[in-house]
Amino acid sequence: MRVAALIIVILVFAPFGQALAEVEDDGRGPIIVKDVMQSYSRTVQIAFERVSDMSLYDSDSLAGVNSWLVVTGVALEDHRKTEAQPDGSESVTLLKGSYIWTFDDSRNAIEILTKSIEKGEIESFSPLIEKSFSPRFAPNDPYFDDQWHLNNSGQTNGEVGEDANVMEVWDSYNGSGVVISVIDDGVEHSHPDLTDNYISLHSYDWCGDDPDPDPNSSDGHGTAVAGVAAGAGNNSVGVTGAAFGASIAGHRLIACGFSDSTAADALSYHNGEIDIYSNSWGPFDSGNILDGPGPITIAAIEDSIYNGRSGLGNIYTWAAGNGLDADDNSNYDGYSNMRYSIGVAAITHYGEQSWYSEPGANILVTAHSNGGTPDYEGITTTDITGNGGYDGGDVTHDFGGTSSATPLVSGVIALVLEANPDLTWRDVQNILVHSSRKNDASDSSWNLNGAGHDVSHKFGFGAVDAGAAVSLALNWSSSGEESNASFGPYTPNLEIDNGPSTWTEFNLSVPIDLQLESIDVVVDITHDARGELEIVLQAPGGHESWLAEEHTDNNADYSNWRFGTVQHWDESSQGTWKLKVRDAVSGSNSGTVNSWEIIFHGVGNVTDFDGDGWPDYNDEDDDNDGWSDTSEQSCSTDPLDNSSTPSDTDSDGDCDFLDDDDDGDGLSDYNETQYHKTDPLDPDTDGDLLDDYEEIVVYGTNAVLPDTDGEGLDDYDEVVVYGTNPNSADSDGDGLNDYVEVLNLWLGLSDPLVFDPDNDSDEYYHFEDCDDEDASVNSGMPELLNGKDDDCDGLDDEGYNETDQDGDGLTDWEEFHVYGTSITSADSDDDGIPDDQEVLVYGSNPLAIDLDIDGDGAYWFEDCDDNDSSFAPGVPEILDGMDNDCDDESDEDFLWIDSDGDGITDYSEFHHFSTDPGNGDSDGDGLPDGVELNELMSDPLVADPDADLDGWYHFQDCDDDDFERAPERPEELDGKDNDCDEVVDEDFYDLDTDGDGLSDYSEYHNYSTMFDSADSDQDGVDDGAEVARGLSSPVFADYDRDNDGFYEYEDCDDLVGSIFPGAIEQWNGIDDDCDEEKDELVNRLDLVLANHEKSSGTVFLSNGEVYDGPHNYGTLPLHWDSSNESFWISLSGIQSSLDASISWSMSGYSLEMNASENGREVMLLPLNCKSPASNLQIQVCDEGDSVQKIRAVISEGGYDTEIEWDVIVSTWVEPEYENRFFSVISSPSGIIAIIFLLVGLAGGGAMIGARISRKRELQEALEAYGVSPERLAIRPENKGVDLPEAPSFSWANDEL
Repeated sequence: MRVAALIIVILVFAPFGQALAEVEDDGRGPIIVKDVMQSYSRTVQIAFERVSDMSLYDSDSLAGVNSWLVVTGVALEDHRKTEAQPDGSESVTLLKGSYIWTFDDSRNAIEILTKSIEKGEIESFSPLIEKSFSPRFAPNDPYFDDQWHLNNSGQTNGEVGEDANVMEVWDSYNGSGVVISVIDDGVEHSHPDLTDNYISLHSYDWCGDDPDPDPNSSDGHGTAVAGVAAGAGNNSVGVTGAAFGASIAGHRLIACGFSDSTAADALSYHNGEIDIYSNSWGPFDSGNILDGPGPITIAAIEDSIYNGRSGLGNIYTWAAGNGLDADDNSNYDGYSNMRYSIGVAAITHYGEQSWYSEPGANILVTAHSNGGTPDYEGITTTDITGNGGYDGGDVTHDFGGTSSATPLVSGVIALVLEANPDLTWRDVQNILVHSSRKNDASDSSWNLNGAGHDVSHKFGFGAVDAGAAVSLALNWSSSGEESNASFGPYTPNLEIDNGPSTWTEFNLSVPIDLQLESIDVVVDITHDARGELEIVLQAPGGHESWLAEEHTDNNADYSNWRFGTVQHWDESSQGTWKLKVRDAVSGSNSGTVNSWEIIFHGVGNVTDFDGDGWPDYNDEDDDNDGWSDTSEQSCSTDPLDNSSTPSDTDSDGDCDFLDDDDDGDGLSDYNETQYHKTDPLDPDTDGDLLDDYEEIVVYGTNAVLPDTDGEGLDDYDEVVVYGTNPNSADSDGDGLNDYVEVLNLWLGLSDPLVFDPDNDSDEYYHFEDCDDEDASVNSGMPELLNGKDDDCDGLDDEGYNETDQDGDGLTDWEEFHVYGTSITSADSDDDGIPDDQEVLVYGSNPLAIDLDIDGDGAYWFEDCDDNDSSFAPGVPEILDGMDNDCDDESDEDFLWIDSDGDGITDYSEFHHFSTDPGNGDSDGDGLPDGVELNELMSDPLVADPDADLDGWYHFQDCDDDDFERAPERPEELDGKDNDCDEVVDEDFYDLDTDGDGLSDYSEYHNYSTMFDSADSDQDGVDDGAEVARGLSSPVFADYDRDNDGFYEYEDCDDLVGSIFPGAIEQWNGIDDDCDEEKDELVNRLDLVLANHEKSSGTVFLSNGEVYDGPHNYGTLPLHWDSSNESFWISLSGIQSSLDASISWSMSGYSLEMNASENGREVMLLPLNCKSPASNLQIQVCDEGDSVQKIRAVISEGGYDTEIEWDVIVSTWVEPEYENRFFSVISSPSGIIAIIFLLVGLAGGGAMIGARISRKRELQEALEAYGVSPERLAIRPENKGVDLPEAPSFSWANDEL
């Protein structure tokens, strides 16, 4: 039978609080507070369940994890005392009882954390892994520069009025006073359309850990998002944001990987001042990823929801995702499907679903973004300035995705909050639900929910409408007090039916009536390929939320995954809900529903009389007195009054009013009073610890007497403790009372359940007799000297320790037990030596006769050799290495005798040195033995030589083969130890003969220089100076080949005189001043010369940073009459050694085909706007007379020098006239006119031909030099100007 557990939490300001907890202290380890997890909100608990499942992580991800999120009731100061022994511990501010544990060595972290959880020290652990996220994909399609999403007048061929309707409220509200935090890859706050609204105080770079969120040049996503939401308006610059008066806080987060704690910090940063957190990011939209925020992030968002904005709660908007092509669903994104998030989908300028916009039951609203068929349109917004971002300019016209729809909703909410700053986070969601407009009404996804709202899994409650939302906000009162009801978790462990034909269904009867807002559905489902599963929640009225649909995802399991739905907004929670699951693919592993849970969020009155957190309708004990309401009614007490409690004497759960056995002893009250005479209100009448039933029915004892057999033991002790018969005083029948035997049992003597014998019949029981097999041994016998304990006193033969019957000095006990001698004979072996002398004096055997074999008058035990009469006590000692006098010493008489007078005793010469005691010079080398041994340490048995004849024996000389080395010789600088003092050339340590600052010793040993010449290599630099500098060698001559005053080791190029340290740096790609940098601090903009004055210039580093500029030179624009003349620009001042590359462009179009081979010149030929031949010509001709920018970018050595010329381009398009030519010539008068015309033409043809030829030659010359006839006061030929022919360029005939 399934038992449903319903937990209701009435939320006012916060969804969680610290609960009372059980404290455990076993006296051996840290004090542990239990059930910390129960103090968290259910949403946080679910997040912990998900992230603590180690099977969700691969081994590579876990290998490098040093930080772990741990839930524990152990005090912070005792964390090192736990089994895991973390190296560091830091509390999580928003989750009391949660800590971040760090380990220096993480290899066994999981093992030791598991041991801690098994010991009950911690309740949960999960790894803090940095995750990587991507901005929502913005399709790169043709652009259009009109912000139709703010005011759609049909200018893009879209649906007129299909926009966010912001213009309706701009006269009164623009978002002023509202702060929008853009959580993204950074915001370029210096952008001219963002800088006025940017607030640095509330901004942060979480990747760089600094307060400046400026992005990389390639990261334009966050800058584009900021422009959609709150780009500055009415400033004659760029674009306008939906809330152009709102403030922008920039946060750089998704440009790098980040952990749960970092995300928490960013999403709750300054939540008292920030109003809206706009999030256009999430897990990758691949359709096979389930990912969401960790416990710390959820706790941070919950704290902001209930405490941010002074308790009104922060607003979170979140992109629904762009993975429709991958069958992705927004409900697979744990960020956008939170009830705290406003999930935003995307629609086109037709109001239709964008091709990428993910559906989901969690989507609240939709907003406008790129896409559309047949005409595609993008979103115009801010872009990274310069060459970075999307389009290489300040504005992009092709931003999109739900990334663009989300900040549009954020901007609308800013307008709403300005109109009514007192709105709560739930008020905002309610206003969006009730004000959003039903778009694309014919779409099949629209359904009517149980509250009468049109709602769609594609669009939520429709397109956001700023006018309607602000109007509703102005008159909004309150969304009411939120109530939450949790049902489950239920653990059916039920296998899912295989195939799409049947659903596995779970019904839930909900008795409470909440006006719903959102619902969380938590499932734990095992399946090999979770993409095969479809999951639906059906309301009592029949409306369905599709939580998961079949899609390509071969990953396993929905592991404690929380789905969200807003589809049932304003419906009643009361009735039977149905959770349906099916495997949409036949023949596969169908999987198992392990557990499921539903949490309702809405408004309603849920009574709880006893305040125990269980609503009365599901509370079996309304007054919380421990008695169920049903029992109290049966026992005639009040179930709503906890002071009215039934009596229950035996505490068996049955009140006395209904209980026929009040004391619960198994005997009815009637039988106890009538037959057994026992107390019916006392289960143990005689107090012997056996209840009355056991005594009467089980053991047959007297229930009113504690000792039925009267031997001194209570019935309980006999039955339970000793196992004796409570009805018999002698249970084993051995004649001993059970009580006596029990006393003996304690002494280890007898057992009342075992018969005690007397085997030798000496009237002593075995436990009184020390040998129950020998009748002569018992406690009544006298002690004899026989090796036995005759009297059983624990002592053998006591009384014989002092007696000596034979008077030999040995006690009788010793003779019997120790020596085995006779106690009546003083000389047991009759060898004439008394027993005591043999034992105590000579150590001989008193039982064996002692002999003198060699007859020298000494017994064997006195003689050191009883077989040789020359060895005996008293014999004279001789120098032979033997103990002649048997005194345990050899040759002791020669210890101090020196017969040959060589200073060594005879004993030492014989025993230690093997020298001749009678010859003072044993080796005959002229050195007495004593001198060799005691002074010279040489061998007295080997003659000592002096090989080099320097007067010193070999043992005195440090080298007896070198005459130049001997004690007392003077030291020379030759690398030898001449004076044999074990130090080489020590007299030259401090001597500097040549005065070059180097000691002679160092010059000889360390530098190989000449100690008597200050400049060994004769290069003009002293040896000491060369060594001190460390740049050159003192033994090799140094040169200054280019004669620039710097030696080769100082000069970075000693062959070029203009290159040396301190030289002036030139722009030539060469390091002129030898500082390892080329062309630094060179003014490139001034050095680049051109045939036309420059309009502006900027020098960039290769990483996109500005190095110099931007400079605006304030020059007037150039003029190009594009229909009649060519235009060219020529550059100079760029040295060939720079190896520079030059690229040309005009208004974003490359001029590569118009540039010369070396790139230093660019030529634009006249345009024929009637038949434009390129995209550039099309743009210029379409714009008519306009200002265009020609840009040259010179790239060299890590620098990009960008120069621009503003050119006023005038164009001319030949007008088209109505063609009536053929109608005229077909008339008779027309024929006559043609005849006269032909005659005239024939006459003047030659003259006109010559004139035209001359004019063409002149025009080519003028164009080659950039001069148009119109700019001359008079034509050149009339001024007498003789112009040369137009020059010939190899590239002049190339197509534009």
